[in-house]
Amino acid sequence: MTTVYAITGAITSYLIILIQFNLAAQKTRSMASNNTITNNTSLLNITGEF
Repeated sequence: MTTVYAITGAITSYLIILIQFNLAAQKTRSMASNNTITNNTSLLNITGEF
């Protein structure tokens, strides 16, 4: 029974780590797309003023 608990704990820990990496990747991707939108908006505003 101890082996079952150990394997279950290891799988749970592994899944938690995968979820954390996935959340970090989504956050990075979201920040990158927001930065692109901001840069494009700034460029449009600059060209629109002339």
